[in-house]
Amino acid sequence: MAYDKKNMDKDSDESRALLNIVESHIDDSLGFIETETSQERQTALEYYLREPYGNEVEGRSQIVTGEVAEVVDGALPQIMKVFTTSSKAVEFEPVNVGDGAIAEQVTAYVNHIFYKDNNGFELMHDWFKDGLLQKVGVLKAYWDDKKNTTKEKYENLTEDELAMIMQDKEIEIVSQEEVEEVIEQEPQPAIDPMTGQPVVDEMGMPMMMDVPPIVNITYNIKCKRTKDSSKVKIENVAPEEFLIDKRATTIEDATFVAQRSLVTRSDLIAMGYDPEVVASLATGDTLDYTPERVARFGAGEQPFNTNDSNDESMEIVEYYECYVRTDMDEDGVAELHRVCYADNTVLMSEECDYVPFHSVCPIPVPHKFFGQSLADRAVDLQLIKSTVTRQMLDNLYLTNNYRVGAVEGQVNLDDLLTSTAGGVIRI
Repeated sequence: MAYDKKNMDKDSDESRALLNIVESHIDDSLGFIETETSQERQTALEYYLREPYGNEVEGRSQIVTGEVAEVVDGALPQIMKVFTTSSKAVEFEPVNVGDGAIAEQVTAYVNHIFYKDNNGFELMHDWFKDGLLQKVGVLKAYWDDKKNTTKEKYENLTEDELAMIMQDKEIEIVSQEEVEEVIEQEPQPAIDPMTGQPVVDEMGMPMMMDVPPIVNITYNIKCKRTKDSSKVKIENVAPEEFLIDKRATTIEDATFVAQRSLVTRSDLIAMGYDPEVVASLATGDTLDYTPERVARFGAGEQPFNTNDSNDESMEIVEYYECYVRTDMDEDGVAELHRVCYADNTVLMSEECDYVPFHSVCPIPVPHKFFGQSLADRAVDLQLIKSTVTRQMLDNLYLTNNYRVGAVEGQVNLDDLLTSTAGGVIRI
């Protein structure tokens, strides 16, 4: 008992230490709290959507030009063309003699995963557009260990059909009902087994014999089909969801990388977490109010807040999938750990050998993770052109709609108010 208690205390101490490490990294990461980078991304997105600047005056021109959108949307097709001209997103080259056939097979398989199992064209489009507009685009590629469970119902199955269903390894029978149907049969003429002719009585009439009823047995079942849908999954990560260590210059050398997302309690249970632990987690939706997400959705278009619903399974929890380098085994060397965290609770932790995030930046800045986007280069130009265009239009409005002074009683107001080329105004 003393040995067990010692191990339990050790595990508890390690869990608390890991919790403190993760919380410290999250609080100090780029993207967790509002920074200059997030404000610039918000501005770039607002300029791209041609939102008002906030300095508009009623009765004056309020036009917003679209230089940011023109720059981003103009560059995107050219970049996409480079990567989509060929049907191969990636190609493996043989290194040693005899590697040619294997390289071709691996190339075909990887491209099938990218374009068929995942929508590769749309992934690249959103990835590059995030980079052109939001400084950095982030993709996440990982093995999605997913199983889909559906409920099915079958009626009037024969014994052979039931046996075939029971042989399916994906199906688990929940309930089974045997239905017995008795079918009465009409009496049939008796047949002489020697002659094969009907037997007749003394009057020459065929003799009738009773036929036993037919008993038809069928089965009604309810079952669960669990289908293994595990595959390599690639998805875009929203800029505001991505967190990274401030010292990092690339994802590969980062001490801490994480994805912050909003998931429902139902999703967490589906991931395999203890329902009791999930039920104890506090709800949170602060991610919905980050500058980038507020700019992305217009007034009245904010996603539905499921925390206001009466369905506890659909309540939103802020969930962090963290990849942190730390020395938990105290051997002096920091190992990479995958830690899932929510509401000051470490839901799970394990050692891993890779970080599933990949980034692209159109204008990198040396020795810094976040570079610049094309939108950053066009924001001030759009503001200048919008201001000049507004002033030109205001001047044109005033020129075409000039104001006239008239002394009351000394001019014919009807003539004055009638705008006719070459017309006479009586005074």
